[in-house]
Amino acid sequence: MLLVAFGYRELNTRVPDSGTSFTWSSKMFNPWIGWIGGWGLISATVIALSNLAAVAVDFFYILLAQIFQNPDIASWTGNLLVYIPTTLLFTAIAAWLPTVGWPRPRSSNTCWWPSRSWSWSPSPWQHSCTALVSTRQL
Repeated sequence: MLLVAFGYRELNTRVPDSGTSFTWSSKMFNPWIGWIGGWGLISATVIALSNLAAVAVDFFYILLAQIFQNPDIASWTGNLLVYIPTTLLFTAIAAWLPTVGWPRPRSSNTCWWPSRSWSWSPSPWQHSCTALVSTRQL
């Protein structure tokens, strides 16, 4: 990941643009390669998201079994009629949360990273911090 970050930094210093594998692959090679890279990124995200949701369902039912002190609830992961809809629900929640974003913290408009100041992005729907430092200073 660190080497990929360095690679994107070099690309950004030569051709400033925001984007990911689609944008840079299209600029470096051609739009078809960018299209393939973009779809590869989307499919990897879907596969990882669904697998994480499936693991979360296992722990969710174990947690419910411990809260309600009923060990039978933990065995619901073996029932596909319960397991699959719950996994789909967790996947939908995980896909929905980034689209609506998180509310801004009321205490401060900045979040601090060691020796760097970061500011909330201007869009209220964004939940990530936007760097105030240019990539050339990294």
